[in-house]
Amino acid sequence: MASVGESAWTITSGGNGTNLTAPLTAEMGTGPEVIIIPLVFLVIVIGGCFGNSLVIVVILKNRDQGKNTTNLFILNLSFADLLFLLFCVPFHAWIYTLPDWIFGEFVCKVVHFVQYCSMLASVFTLVAMSMDRCLAIVYPLRSMRIRTPGVALLVCGVIWLMSCATSLPWLVVFQITSVIDGGVALEYCADVWTNLDHRAIYLLMFFVLGYAVPFALMLVLNLLMVRQLWIFSGPNGPTVESIRNRMKVTRLVISVVVVFGICWLPSHVATMWFNFGTVNWSDERTIRTVYIFRIFTHMLSYVNSSLNPLIYALVSGNFRKDVKRAFTRKPPGGALTSQNGRSMTYKSFRSNERVERTMGGATNSTQM
Repeated sequence: MASVGESAWTITSGGNGTNLTAPLTAEMGTGPEVIIIPLVFLVIVIGGCFGNSLVIVVILKNRDQGKNTTNLFILNLSFADLLFLLFCVPFHAWIYTLPDWIFGEFVCKVVHFVQYCSMLASVFTLVAMSMDRCLAIVYPLRSMRIRTPGVALLVCGVIWLMSCATSLPWLVVFQITSVIDGGVALEYCADVWTNLDHRAIYLLMFFVLGYAVPFALMLVLNLLMVRQLWIFSGPNGPTVESIRNRMKVTRLVISVVVVFGICWLPSHVATMWFNFGTVNWSDERTIRTVYIFRIFTHMLSYVNSSLNPLIYALVSGNFRKDVKRAFTRKPPGGALTSQNGRSMTYKSFRSNERVERTMGGATNSTQM
């Protein structure tokens, strides 16, 4: 993925020595972007880390949340996005502002492995969430046997296993390479391939697994879910409340698919362009265009990981209640006061609220 782990220099080793393919940051990282890029990246990473961390803390502090399959997937998604932001943004900001890599080969390998692994885990979790919601709405009764916390945890484990296995080659190909640039010896963290055709095939596989297939599955699953929502009207026809809930779910579904598609498409376009298109690396204007486009694709991928908690959790009214509950201390003796002034225990309050959530016009599975 050009926006995830692609280094500033792509290197291929052959019988004629070592050839540099894309010396972007060495020639371009001298303008105002040296200041602007770190500032923009800083804003994105602070917002994204805050949002994803908040989701993780709220779900872990509210034990009832762990009994919901959707919340388990949201927890997994937030963890993957948090890893992606922490291992991607700081190091890419360094690449775009300073001339060489100073963190050593171990960090070079691990950082890019975690970047690709967390990216795939995030994408696979989005697909799992789409499948979970589709089953809950299209097959609400038949899916109860498989929509359990145990199955959700198993799916999350398989997601991370697949993501790690698919990303393992980056631990091998990324290494520190010394380059003489303007008479100065610089060190770069680059992916070194004995054959660039292997790199192109591998990245094509990442495009298929990390974007094309997931996007198609998300589109189909969410369309089936929306179709089922609008077909079912009940014995007395749709109520105003049910129509309002359907519109809310429809807007959420559309935003999920559109945000994922828009934020990741430029990254994959760049990947296909660099590996299968014709790029004149000797032309200054081409190098500048590629440089700007790569910064743009990086920012969009970071924005996607920052927006996910807003889309899936923070827009939910139930989640906002859980945030207040997670950060509100229980009164002495565990007593709370209800809206009509009567005192109730903390346990009875939680039980009463669960009933209200279920009977309040839409279940948790439709409110998401």
